[in-house]
Amino acid sequence: MDKLSFTTKFFADDNNIIYLRITVNRKKAEISTKRTIIPKKWDPKSQKAKGDPELNSYLLHIQNEVTRIHSKLINDDKEVTAKLIKDIYLGRDEKSVSLISYLEDHIREIAQLTTQYKPTTIKRYETIQRHLEEFLATVNNENVKLNNVDLKLLSHFDHFLKTKKKISTNTAAKYLTLLKGVFLKALRQETITKNPFANFVFKTTEVTKEFLTQDELTKLESKKIDNDSVNKVRDTFLFSAYTGLRFSDAYDLKASDVKKERDGQYWLTIKKIIKTGKPLRVPLLNKALKIIDKHKKYAEITGRLLPIISNQKTNAYLKILADFVGIDKKLTHHCARHTFATTVTLSNKVPLEVVSNLLGHSNLKSTQIYAKITDQYLKTMTNSLNKKLK
Repeated sequence: MDKLSFTTKFFADDNNIIYLRITVNRKKAEISTKRTIIPKKWDPKSQKAKGDPELNSYLLHIQNEVTRIHSKLINDDKEVTAKLIKDIYLGRDEKSVSLISYLEDHIREIAQLTTQYKPTTIKRYETIQRHLEEFLATVNNENVKLNNVDLKLLSHFDHFLKTKKKISTNTAAKYLTLLKGVFLKALRQETITKNPFANFVFKTTEVTKEFLTQDELTKLESKKIDNDSVNKVRDTFLFSAYTGLRFSDAYDLKASDVKKERDGQYWLTIKKIIKTGKPLRVPLLNKALKIIDKHKKYAEITGRLLPIISNQKTNAYLKILADFVGIDKKLTHHCARHTFATTVTLSNKVPLEVVSNLLGHSNLKSTQIYAKITDQYLKTMTNSLNKKLK
C-alpha cells in the first residue's frame, strides 16, 4: 500500500471546545475531546494548555491512541481514511454509526458552512437532537444505530413530538423533513443501505395566518387606553404592522438604525435579520415614524428605538388589548407582520414583488401565501383588470 500523509492537530473552536483534527491525504475528520478551555489558557502553537498538566496528559493519551489506530490500519494493509480512524476511536465502524453520533457530526459540519446554512436552521437541528435523545431514552434505545432506524421508530417519534412535547403537526413535519435530509445524506455516503423515510407520510394542517382588517387596525389605533404598559405594547405592535418586522428584529432596533436621506425620506437599515442573516433596508411609512417620534425621549436615554418588552409579555398584553378593543382574534406580535403584508400593502395595490422585498423574503413563494389569504387583494386585482378590459 502506498504511503499516506497523516497528521494530527489539537485546536479550540469558537465555543472553546478542544478538538483533535485528523488529516489523511488532505481529508479531515475531527474528534471532540469534550473538554473546554479559556482562550488565554490555550497555546495554539504548542497545542497545549498552559499550566494544566492533567489536561495535557489527557490530550496526549488521545493523540497516542489515534496514532496507534493509524499504525494498526497500515500494518493490517487496510484502507486508511481520517473518518475511519475517527470511527474506530469512537468505538464504531462505518456501518454501525449511532443515530445521535451521526446527527452530531452533521450539525457540526453544517455549522461551519455559515454561507449555506442559516443560524435558525442549525438551532432546529440541535432541537431535533434534544428531542430525539429524550425520545430514545423513553424507549430504552439511546444508542440505536443509523441503519436500524425504521418506519416504525420514525412514526413513534412523530407521535412523541405531537403528544409528549406538545409540538404542532406542521412543526413536527418540519423537524422530520430536516431529519429525512440527514438520512438521505447517509444514503449518499453509503453509511446506510435503505431510507427509512421511503414510506413515511408527512402530515400537515393548513394554517390560517391571523391578520387585522383595516377596520380592526383603525379600531386598535384610535381606542383610548390609560394603561402605559398596554399603550407601549400597542405602539410596538403597530410599528411592526407598518414595517412588517418580526418581533426579534424589532426588539433589537437601535435609534441609529433610522436615517434620513437628502430627499427627506427616512430609511430603516438592519445589518442582519435574525432569521435569515441577510441585511434589510426599507423606507419608513409616516405612521411608523409617528410611533418612533412618540418614543424619542426613550430612544435618547436608552439608545433603543422602541420600548419593547419580552415576546411572552408582549403577547400577554396583546391578548388583554384585543379583549379591551373588541377584536375577536388571537392577537400576537407576529400578527402585525401578517397585517403589514395583507392589509397595509397587498390590499392597497402594492405589487407582490415589492411586498416580498419589504418583508425580507428570499423568494416570492413565501410572499404569495399572503396574497391567498386576503379576499380584498383578489377583489382589488379583479377590479383593476375589469377597468383595463373595458
